[in-house]
Amino acid sequence: MDRLALSGVAITEAAFSGFQYYMLSKIGESFVLGLRTSLIGRLLRIPIREHDRRSTGDLISRFSNDTNSIKVALQLCAGNQHEN
Repeated sequence: MDRLALSGVAITEAAFSGFQYYMLSKIGESFVLGLRTSLIGRLLRIPIREHDRRSTGDLISRFSNDTNSIKVALQLCAGNQHEN
């Protein structure tokens, strides 16, 4: 009976742990999506003279790299939180 109870506890813990990781990932992805949407909206409102000084591809690349860095940082935080 003890093995059955211990197995039940382990399965329950694994399910809750997986759910926690899923929710943290979903929140992180949602945050990054909102950030990217906001940044692209801002990019579209940049004055034309700014586009003359820098190529649009460079600006988008910079935004994409910055948001990917934030995404990786959030995933690392979620992973570290998941381990604790």
